[in-house]
Amino acid sequence: MDIINNIGSLRQDLRNNGWHMTAFLFNYKHTEYDVLFEDLDNLTKKNDYAIAKLTFIDVNEPNRTYSAEVNQIKILHPDIRTFREFFGIEYSENLGDILKQFFDNFTSIVPPIAPQILNDRQNNEIDRCLAQYGNRDPNAIYCYDARRLGKRNEKQMHRSIFISNLTKRKKPDLFDYFKDEPTVTFYYSANPDDELRTNQILRNFSMRESKR
Repeated sequence: MDIINNIGSLRQDLRNNGWHMTAFLFNYKHTEYDVLFEDLDNLTKKNDYAIAKLTFIDVNEPNRTYSAEVNQIKILHPDIRTFREFFGIEYSENLGDILKQFFDNFTSIVPPIAPQILNDRQNNEIDRCLAQYGNRDPNAIYCYDARRLGKRNEKQMHRSIFISNLTKRKKPDLFDYFKDEPTVTFYYSANPDDELRTNQILRNFSMRESKR
């Protein structure tokens, strides 16, 4: 893929470093949004030409969100009315031009590489998103176990990029221990009381492995 702008650059940076997603701020019409930027190849695409998924989260009203698939040229097939109402854009016969202006404005603030420092709100948004993908529960962010995966239909299973990323963020020492063993995955709970220290998780894992 030829890199045209920072959407392509940021997607490539995520891939180079083994990340699925990142976040950054976007201001539009006096409203501040956190933007979750995801490598769409890890998800089910709606459009074959899309390379990234964007989720805009209103910082002042976190339940107000808008998601779209994009490539380096445009937002792909947005519902115009939903898009316009979410971003407070007045109706106009030149909505095509407005979409292009919006996209040009947006690409000008997309960082070329994933930000090294995120605020607590953005970190929480990413953790919840990864947990939703990996655990089917956005609150399951408390690690309590590591286990070796078996086979399904005679094919060896591997941990997902979502669980890998969540663990790299939440328990980097545990992830580092197993980073070269993709057949080991990590288990999470929504109850903080279930969380175990890395040394306890490793101890439990070793005891289980010794009995194999």
